[in-house]
Amino acid sequence: MSKVNPRLSVLALLFASLCFSADISAQNSQPKRSATTSSKVVNRMATKQQKAAPNSQQRPPANGPVKEDFLFSFDRLPTFADHDLIAARKENNLPIKFPVLPIYSVSEELPGYVDVLRRVSLITYEGLIKRLDATYTTPWDLVRDYSDRSVINAEIEESITLKGQDIVQSNAGVQFMVDRFEFNSDGELWGRVVLSTAEETPEGVRYIKVMIHYPSEFTELVTNELAYYVEQAVVNPLKK
Repeated sequence: MSKVNPRLSVLALLFASLCFSADISAQNSQPKRSATTSSKVVNRMATKQQKAAPNSQQRPPANGPVKEDFLFSFDRLPTFADHDLIAARKENNLPIKFPVLPIYSVSEELPGYVDVLRRVSLITYEGLIKRLDATYTTPWDLVRDYSDRSVINAEIEESITLKGQDIVQSNAGVQFMVDRFEFNSDGELWGRVVLSTAEETPEGVRYIKVMIHYPSEFTELVTNELAYYVEQAVVNPLKK
């Protein structure tokens, strides 16, 4: 997971261009690069990846998957120790990092992670707001406001549907707002998860957002995977 080829970068940048608005700049920020879901929902089962099968029929979820449905299987949950040295150096420069499966590629240029096989992307953004205006009392008020704006946009835009909102906390004690959407792009349904948080720093309020996209056909497979990533997420120090 140490290199990203040009095709991969283009794919991920297309994902990113769908989503990131100018909300932070409206607050005089300076962008630098980003039903109740329990953070314990990940079981001890292997994390697996589904094979694309254009002509296959989907079985009812109750029947469960079989090994022929997967390209890869993993006998344990991934950790940061599974990432090679080059990938680790890159992700240490991201606003936030996740112990993603080794099938992901990591790039500072994106910036974030992409699994090209499933077309899953986790693109990270951050901005620094030197001074909050009177609308906000705390950094979390900013998070809630941006979340509310995304919900309003979903209500206006016919191709986007709000699927749920949650507040979750990582093992490190970081609180995240999680907004989940489904949207139609050129006839294909996609899942979108917006993960956001903010913190007070000596330089100002740091706002971090992660835009996560995946084809809706993979929703069942990636739900627990993403919950695990949020649980294990590490917010990197603000780069000065």
